Parts: sequence; structure tokens; C-alpha cells
Amino acid sequence: MKQVTVAITAPTSEVYPFSPFPSTPLVNDSPAFLAYLRLSIYMAIVSVAIVLSFHLRRAATETELRMAKPLGAIFWVLSVACLGVGIANYISTQQLLLFPFW
Repeated sequence: MKQVTVAITAPTSEVYPFSPFPSTPLVNDSPAFLAYLRLSIYMAIVSVAIVLSFHLRRAATETELRMAKPLGAIFWVLSVACLGVGIANYISTQQLLLFPFW
């Protein structure tokens, strides 16, 4: 059997080579915000689709029409909440980057 050696190295500042701060996942937080934004937009689209009650083959039943607005409102509130969480996460991460010693 062959012996395999694995070298473990300490993280270095590869993104900004002359930065006094180490490279952390905080630097790459804008893709996380974009994921929250994309999820928020998808949920808003779903809420509009629910409220408008899209039916391709048959008309909507009375129960479906009665449930459409509250269910659409729930999805819209979740969409706004998801956007708020993404913005809060992004702002807190940017504050950590700008003011790391506070």
C-alpha cells in the first residue's frame, strides 16, 4: 500500500495580498445576498401567481379563489422577510469588513 501525506496550511490573504486582514468568507458575501434576492423574487412571483389563480385547463373552484389571496399574501410576506434577512446579513457583514475592531 502506498502512504499518502496531506499537508495542512494556515489560511492566507489570497484575495488582497497586501491586506493586514486575513482572507475570510466575509469577503465573498455578495453572492449570498444575491441568493437571498433571487429567492425573494421567486417567492414574489409565486405569490402573484397564487393570487391570480392561474389555471390552464379549467376554471378555479370557489375554495381555490377564497384561499388565493391569503395564501398569496403569506408568500409575499415571506418574500419581503427573505429580502430583509438578506439585506441585514449583507449590512452586518459589510460592517465587519469595514470596522473589524469595533
